[in-house]
Amino acid sequence: AALEHNNRREKTGAVRTAMEKANVKEDEIVSVGIGIPGVADRNGVVVFCTNLGWHDVPLVELMQKVIDKPIFVNNDATVAGFAEAVAGVSAGVKDSVFVTLGTGVGGGIFIDGKPYSGAHGVGSEIGHIIIVDGGEMCTCGTAGCWERYASATAIIRMGKQAAQENPECAIAKAVEGDLEKITARTVIDAAKVNDLADIPSKEILIARMLGSLIGPIQSLAFAL
Repeated sequence: AALEHNNRREKTGAVRTAMEKANVKEDEIVSVGIGIPGVADRNGVVVFCTNLGWHDVPLVELMQKVIDKPIFVNNDATVAGFAEAVAGVSAGVKDSVFVTLGTGVGGGIFIDGKPYSGAHGVGSEIGHIIIVDGGEMCTCGTAGCWERYASATAIIRMGKQAAQENPECAIAKAVEGDLEKITARTVIDAAKVNDLADIPSKEILIARMLGSLIGPIQSLAFAL
């Protein structure tokens, strides 16, 4: 109820703006697809979306008060991967794994051309594979998840830590000491000049090993 009260006008505006930009009238719309950075059930209820603080939000029900059309909700990485499978880099390929890197690490697994979500809708949440026992706490409530070491958020965290501990490093100099200005690009640029000495070697090693997870994930997915 609180979500509806606070955000309904915002959702309405976003829907109408998207329609106007696409020059589409409501009677021309057949259905609506929504990608969310979390998990939704088959009834369109967002079970949890940790980065937005959503739990058990009836998104389809709320959105149908804005636009009365069939509405489908799924994980954002899954729908992005589906777009690639239909008309992108994996078009024409029956089996594929799509990985997104941003605020977290997302995944879309496609088997025989169809999205695979598992029995409880979290089968493609590859960002929450635990890779470090007792590692960094994750928004999902556990610790040591892949996305806590491979996402843009993780890179920024490590960059801030390095700049705080060594104000003379390239990362700190690039932002003139203002750590809130550090972005993933700031850290990447420091890496290009080989100035990552102040980021804990353990975390650099973990980051470098992350790419090796893609192969096993793909093999496991295609064995399902």
